[in-house]
Amino acid sequence: MSYIIEIRVRLKTSDLISSTAFTTLREDMGWKEIINSLFREEVWKIKVSTTREKAEEIGEELTQKVKIFINPNKHLWDLRILQEEETPRLEGEGKGNYLAEVLTWWLEDARERIAFDSLRSTWGYGEIIKEVKRGEIWKLNLKADSLAQAKEYMEDIVVSRKQDKGLIINPHSQGYKLLSLGKL
Repeated sequence: MSYIIEIRVRLKTSDLISSTAFTTLREDMGWKEIINSLFREEVWKIKVSTTREKAEEIGEELTQKVKIFINPNKHLWDLRILQEEETPRLEGEGKGNYLAEVLTWWLEDARERIAFDSLRSTWGYGEIIKEVKRGEIWKLNLKADSLAQAKEYMEDIVVSRKQDKGLIINPHSQGYKLLSLGKL
């Protein structure tokens, strides 16, 4: 059976990248009345072919012994074992605050290949490791009149289409996927 070991990593201190993006969106790009907060965390998804118990054991080893994904001196992390990729969750109606979680990734990321090779050979996991993916999850707290408007705002903020439109990803070299959007 295949499982996905998901490791979400965030800094113990302030994240200057998300702080700068938040200030730029509010002060320079006209989103002051719409965006309430912006946070970012790195995510690693390691697909393994094994039992759930072994996947949980490997997940613990990856966060405790293998220093590829986290540095315990500067990072906090969450570990989850998923049976398959989750489908986007969209919920909520009406005017209010919405929280959007957006996964972004580079179309070509050498860190994925390096981590994959290291886990298979250096760390001895071999054929159990099937795939390694890396990305970032951006959490946007948005004011909107509806779920549809919140989704539209999220896309306008995330995807850079013109110099003054979008900030988080360049669609020519990065991809994105909405993981969840819900009313707070």
